[in-house]
Amino acid sequence: MIGEVWHQHPDAPLPVLVKSLFTSEHLSVQVHPDDASARRAGLPRGKEEWWLVTAAAPDATLGVGLRAPVTAEALRAAAIDGSIIDFMEWFPVNEGDFFHIPPGTVHAIGPGVDIVEVQQNADVTYRLYDYGRGRELHLDAGMAVAQPLPHPPELHGNLAKGGVDGEGPRLLTRCPHFSVWYVDASSLGAFPSGAFQLVPLAGNAALADSAIRPGIVAWGDPADVGQASEDFACLVIDAVEP
Repeated sequence: MIGEVWHQHPDAPLPVLVKSLFTSEHLSVQVHPDDASARRAGLPRGKEEWWLVTAAAPDATLGVGLRAPVTAEALRAAAIDGSIIDFMEWFPVNEGDFFHIPPGTVHAIGPGVDIVEVQQNADVTYRLYDYGRGRELHLDAGMAVAQPLPHPPELHGNLAKGGVDGEGPRLLTRCPHFSVWYVDASSLGAFPSGAFQLVPLAGNAALADSAIRPGIVAWGDPADVGQASEDFACLVIDAVEP
C-alpha cells in the first residue's frame, strides 16, 4: 500500500529527515503541529515538510490545504463523516512538482505517486481521516493545530518552471528548519562549502569514494562531488539547528 524508506545518518540523527515514499492507495488525511504546539504536548519538536514528486501516474493527486476557508467546527464534522476529502484541494501532479507543507496544513497523499519528503526529524502526526481503516484518529489534537485554509500558491511550484539548468544553485524553499536547493552538474562548484544532505535526482556521481545516484541520500560537501555525469542533478538540504 505504501513503500517508505527513511534515509538516516548511520552515526547520529540529523535534525532533518529525508524519506522516499511510494504509494498505491490513498494515505490518511493528516496535520502536524508546529514547535510551540508540540512542546506544549510534551514533544520535542513539531513537523514541517517539503515534498518533491519524482514520478506520478497520469491521475495522481496530492491533497494540500482546503478549497476554501471553513470554520473549525465544520472541519471537525467533515473529518468525522469523511467529507473532509471534499473540502480539500486535490492538485493533479507530475514529475517535478513540489509543495512546502507548513505545520497546520491539512494534507494527504493519493495513490500512484513517488515523493521525496524532507521534514523535521520528528515522529508526530495527527490523523484526521483514514478512509474507514479503523486506525486511531487524533481529532482533538489535530483540530487544535489545523489551519482550515487554502494552501498559499507561492508554496508550490515545478522544477521545470523558472529554469533549473546552467543557472547555478536554485533555492526551492526556505523555512526556519531547513532550506532545499536544486543543484546540477554545472553548478556543484558554486554551492557554498559545508556539510549538507545530498539527494540525487538524476545521473550519477562519486562522493568520498562512494557512488551516489537516485535512491541514495548522502551526507557531505557538494564541492567534493566528483565524476558527475552530465545529467547529474540533486537536492542539497541545509538543516537549521534550533
